[in-house]
Amino acid sequence: MQSHSRNPEKSFLGSVSDAYLNLAQSKYDASFLAILLVFEMVVSQAIVNFVPYTEIDWTAYMEEVAYYEGGERNYLNIRGGTGPLVYPAGFLYIFSYLKRITNNGSDIHKAQEIFVVFYLCITA
Repeated sequence: MQSHSRNPEKSFLGSVSDAYLNLAQSKYDASFLAILLVFEMVVSQAIVNFVPYTEIDWTAYMEEVAYYEGGERNYLNIRGGTGPLVYPAGFLYIFSYLKRITNNGSDIHKAQEIFVVFYLCITA
């Protein structure tokens, strides 16, 4: 009598392969992307709310914006704590607006929330 035992490894790989092929159909794209976007939103909010803020360049950006708001237009004269301004004019326009809506740049939490929205829009 011949034994027909199944190879459990082959069976598992076959199941994974079948599951992948079933899920890799375009009819699931919108659902997958929606779930992924919600996941990104939850993780981003958790980071903003529970990970202590680490100053990288926000203060320097606000210093550069202060030069611009003070009337300086020569890039050689616009600088912050990390050195001279190296970003294009659009940076100054955007960060000038951010400075205004974040209480002169002091509401870091609000700025982080805005960047989460930027991130999610770009990701979507």
